[in-house]
Amino acid sequence: AFPRELSANSLVATVGLTLAGIGVSYLPLQCFQPLVEDGKLRVVPTRPLLPPVPYAAMVRSDRRSAFTEAVAGLIRATCNFSAQYQR
Repeated sequence: AFPRELSANSLVATVGLTLAGIGVSYLPLQCFQPLVEDGKLRVVPTRPLLPPVPYAAMVRSDRRSAFTEAVAGLIRATCNFSAQYQR
């Protein structure tokens, strides 16, 4: 028997499971609006509204580098979940 709740650390995996009909997910609406418009995802209204969900990019603390710090900085500066693939 599987637990009734599944936690994933990948937004892509979460979307894939939801699209496969495995269950429901709490996803950034603006980012996945095209899938809602295509009828592939549905919005389930809730009362009260669900709280904001923080997303994070994580790196190993024992392998810090200028490269990973620069990538994390770029993510912070550009990723706002307004589209599926940020440019």
